[in-house]
Amino acid sequence: MNYLHNLGLDNREITDFLNVSNIKKVRTNSKYILNDVFMGIKKYK
Repeated sequence: MNYLHNLGLDNREITDFLNVSNIKKVRTNSKYILNDVFMGIKKYK
């Protein structure tokens, strides 16, 4: 996520990319939503 964010993608584009690539969340094995990406980037920084 952070790599995509540094490339200039916004949170909506990152969410769409992860879901189209069929990348799911580790714990719940569900699709990413906008808030997941936002919090992931915020906690990483």
